[in-house]
Amino acid sequence: MTEILNEFIIPESSLDTGIYSLSRDEMIRPIVRRENVRVQYHSLSKNKEDYLDKIFFRTNFPFWLRYLQIIFRGRSLALKGEFTDRKFFEFSAEFIRILESYGGIFHITGIENVLETEGPVVFAGNHMSVLETFVLPAFIASQKPLTFVVKDSLVTNRMFGAIMKSRDPIALARTNPREDFNKVMTEGLEKLKNNRSVAIFPQATRDRIFKRSEFNSIATKLAKKAGVPLVPIALKTDFWLPGGPVKDLGALNRDRKIHFSIGKPIPAEVPSKESQTILEDYIIDHLKYWGGEIAE
Repeated sequence: MTEILNEFIIPESSLDTGIYSLSRDEMIRPIVRRENVRVQYHSLSKNKEDYLDKIFFRTNFPFWLRYLQIIFRGRSLALKGEFTDRKFFEFSAEFIRILESYGGIFHITGIENVLETEGPVVFAGNHMSVLETFVLPAFIASQKPLTFVVKDSLVTNRMFGAIMKSRDPIALARTNPREDFNKVMTEGLEKLKNNRSVAIFPQATRDRIFKRSEFNSIATKLAKKAGVPLVPIALKTDFWLPGGPVKDLGALNRDRKIHFSIGKPIPAEVPSKESQTILEDYIIDHLKYWGGEIAE
């Protein structure tokens, strides 16, 4: 029998400052929201360093090794039908720990906005790295059932495929925009009706430079059609950018902090064009504040 995680109630003492910083363990428990308290997660200034990082003189190789270890553990569970929703967010929290042991410093704000709505929502954000796909479940899927819109190559990939299939994603071929749009509208609506939130990165590809012209409105349209809130996510994850021959084995940029900010839900009643502008402005404003790159 699967053990049920106990709820975590934001302490009343947090009302004094209006802010509560979660631990990694608290982040993956069902959180009981407290009004007027912002909820965040910040890495400790000094995290325990992986001993392999010292042995290999802080090269990328030991990080890649840890990354592949956790992927193959997840794949093994998925092939046995045991990669559950809980495993999804527990593995995500473990991945945060691994990144921190290689110098990653996380600043995650706006977690209270995940808790604000009872039902499913559409999450939409910019896309820089594979990092966000692994990290978002820790503080979203732990609170709401979640799936992603992904490239179909991730579902057929021998390494990631079993894990991705276990999440029942919306897989797109990315060859025919009209077919992709129809698939997101049809399958996205079905998942939202079944109380599963959908996360979408409305860009053609991962890019550290945000280009408004390439950020489409598919998430806004899905939220509008389903009558659910749209939740903006701004992120800066160039700590780990795509690599060369093997995109998901990129180098670590240890001087860069990892930022996520979740915005207030945009009600379904807001006109689509206005929602899209709010979403894009939210991302741009945060990237500017964090020193990110934005195309004019």
